[in-house]
Amino acid sequence: MGITLLPFTEDQLYGFIRNWFKDNLEQANFLIENISKRNLHEHIKTPLLSTITCTLIEKGINAPSTESEIYKERFRLLAGEYDKHKEICRQKNTPQHLIECAQKIALEMHNRGIRSAEKTEIFEFMKKNLSHKFNDHMLNICLIELIDPCNILLLDPITRKYIFGHFRFQEFLVSEELKNRNTEITEKLSNVFWIGALCLYSQDNDISFVLDEAYNRFGNLEKYEKTLRSMIHSSRSEDKNFLIEVLEGHLKSDLLDGYIDETTEYNSLYSQY
Repeated sequence: MGITLLPFTEDQLYGFIRNWFKDNLEQANFLIENISKRNLHEHIKTPLLSTITCTLIEKGINAPSTESEIYKERFRLLAGEYDKHKEICRQKNTPQHLIECAQKIALEMHNRGIRSAEKTEIFEFMKKNLSHKFNDHMLNICLIELIDPCNILLLDPITRKYIFGHFRFQEFLVSEELKNRNTEITEKLSNVFWIGALCLYSQDNDISFVLDEAYNRFGNLEKYEKTLRSMIHSSRSEDKNFLIEVLEGHLKSDLLDGYIDETTEYNSLYSQY
């Protein structure tokens, strides 16, 4: 049975925060004040994001401003930054190397349309994408450390395969990897499995090139309109009006092209008589 938790209302969110920090009302008030001042309710209103945000505040991180930023801080802490603050060392690899490995694994899983994989499969994903940088021994250590102590890869007790925990975490890692692979984005627009990752990508990046490239490549955006509108909705507020204008312009061109094609066909038939 699938269960979906509804987003918090603003009052419910503030109640959740006060209950989380019931022994430290100063932190609770600090976070609530930041949410109110920066209009962050829309970004952290789900129970998952609210929990991660409270955890970050507990560890001394200022309130992140977007969903993508929240996940970025989470993975940075899991990959070893928190250990640095505690002056302990439980891993051989740097956070940068571990996050790079996690992103490559997530992208490979997303390309296959899967949310979990065997440990041996994951190692092959890493070899395929990182053998030019790391030898097998190094990759194996990275894989072990992503599982423990980092807890970035988790063993699903039901399938006995490894996952990134919540599916949204996989989508975030994919969105980060897409920053290095802009040319692949238009290929994913028609795949529903990719919408979440593409929307997270849109939070941090200018996507006007995606609209232009998709139109130039496919000649018609009707099939991709839903995904593109979702990406625009997730984009930076200062970019939205411009992006909507670009999309509407391309959609009008679609209609005009269709009208011209029909007129040309009619004229061609008429000229026969």
